[in-house]
Amino acid sequence: AFGGGGKGRFIGDAEVFTIQAFGVKDNRMADCLDVLLSEYEKVNRFGFTATEMERAKTSILRSYEKSASEKDKTESRYLADEFLRNFLQDEIIPGIQYEYDFHKKYLPTITLDEVNVLTKTLMTTSNRVVTVSMPEKEGLHVPTETELQAVIDAVQKKELKPYEDKVSTKPLVEKEPAPSLVANEKYIKEIDVTEWTLANGVKVVVKPTDFKNDEIMMYAFSPGGSSLVNDKDYQSITYASGIIGMSGIGGYNNIELQKYLTGKIVRVSPWIGELTEGLNGSCSPKDLETMMQLTYLYFTSPRKDSTGYLAYKMQMNAMFENQKASPEKAFQDSLLVTLYKHHPRRQPITTETINKADLQKSFEFYRNRFADASDFTFFIVGTFKKDELKPVVEKYLGGLPTIKRNETWRDVNVQYAQGVEKTVYKGIEPKSNVQIVYSGQFNYTPGNRWEMESMRDVMNIKLREVIREEKGGTYGVSVSIGTEHYPVQRYTVMIRFGCNPDRVEELTKTVYEQIDSLKNFGTKDIYITKVKETQKRTNETNLKENRYWMTSLYSYYFNGEDPSLILSKDAMADKLTPAMVQKRAKETFGDKNFIRVVLYPEKK
Repeated sequence: AFGGGGKGRFIGDAEVFTIQAFGVKDNRMADCLDVLLSEYEKVNRFGFTATEMERAKTSILRSYEKSASEKDKTESRYLADEFLRNFLQDEIIPGIQYEYDFHKKYLPTITLDEVNVLTKTLMTTSNRVVTVSMPEKEGLHVPTETELQAVIDAVQKKELKPYEDKVSTKPLVEKEPAPSLVANEKYIKEIDVTEWTLANGVKVVVKPTDFKNDEIMMYAFSPGGSSLVNDKDYQSITYASGIIGMSGIGGYNNIELQKYLTGKIVRVSPWIGELTEGLNGSCSPKDLETMMQLTYLYFTSPRKDSTGYLAYKMQMNAMFENQKASPEKAFQDSLLVTLYKHHPRRQPITTETINKADLQKSFEFYRNRFADASDFTFFIVGTFKKDELKPVVEKYLGGLPTIKRNETWRDVNVQYAQGVEKTVYKGIEPKSNVQIVYSGQFNYTPGNRWEMESMRDVMNIKLREVIREEKGGTYGVSVSIGTEHYPVQRYTVMIRFGCNPDRVEELTKTVYEQIDSLKNFGTKDIYITKVKETQKRTNETNLKENRYWMTSLYSYYFNGEDPSLILSKDAMADKLTPAMVQKRAKETFGDKNFIRVVLYPEKK
């Protein structure tokens, strides 16, 4: 599923060079070692190519350039990490501007010969360790030291050919799109957001910010999604967007595309959800046009690439094989099928479901979902000027195909179970996981969502104090919520904790007691004060983040709500009272509207 190599710190001041692979297929460990060592041996014998070297230099320098451009807006956690490495590892801290200038000066002077000589010193017969890690499983052969040594010896005698670095020089977009101009513009002054409706029907919601110096984010959605496929065909198209993402676009396969994008800070990924489909992207301002070109091509020129399709299935299968022996995976799978009443669209990932993915059906479904851009809404937030963004939007988003379909999502009738207890026995570690899920109908309004969030915050404080700090029963307990508007207005409250198996019932009883206390007696003002302060502080930092604005704008537009409500969070926090939290608890937590799933170690 993954292979790579690199040099890094191991223990103390000791460094190691490693080449490694994860997600190896059953009984293919020797073959995998052969591939890893053969690739290394190619480098050892023939060296890297000049084009590989130039891409590496370009990528490194661009990374430092971006960091230097954000030097006055770097998050504290990154600076704290630098101080930590300085203290523990004696890593110097000259400052990012110095580091960028240093690389600009000296990186160009490094020669290909110098790098190729260096690779010969990284792994020799005297400093090499081979480790193999695999699950205990019937039918799985554990390679012996003799077998692994035989692979190593064989590679040294292998006839190998130098790697050919094939680099395409053709343009990313070979035929320029026919643009369509902004036909209607609306400005929302309170939040400095502008809506453009293009002549082809595409809606674009833009918000310029100064939160970062080198960041633009994009998100797009359209109603429909996988809900428009019958249940019997669902497994065939489940991984459609993943397959397309591994296949490249236009005249570039996936490997060629990654080479083309070297030195550019840009990312675009298509996705297909249950009710919607769309794209997620980000870029540096200087790579804005590339992001728009990639967006245009994911609509107009997806590839039906059998190599990408097989690679995606192999990676998914390898990931599943590695996970399926995990007790946590068995626990989450049981929770999934129990909560959703074994609905065919809420089944765990298995080898069978992965192998049902059909290239032709996936490709056709993807093309269908992205055939009409007229009902797409794009959100673009970040470092840009509207007058500079506008012509790029008109060219590439205005050039998207439209057939003016009138469609929306379909209710696939997913229901939540209630009143069910499920026990899972998996693994040997003396550890249990408990998850309790409450669900029910919900009036989806901004005020009700905020009340639900406030109740969650109070519950998190109370359960942490009682279960973790007073009883010492767990390292962590959490309460999370989910609220849905479409296709049915409803809520879920999930309470999770891990503990010693002997304390499952005791701690579960404590959770129920805290819920009953909140319902019957409410909460103290001190908890309301804590929640208010946390909400205001969180809102203060959120309003200075591009991602928060992008996801919030999407949420308000998708749900048909006024986007200026983004600024109402502080005023709502001021109104919070113990009575509100108690009322919400009474409406949320019933005597039978929950399920409980518990993981225990296997019985001896």
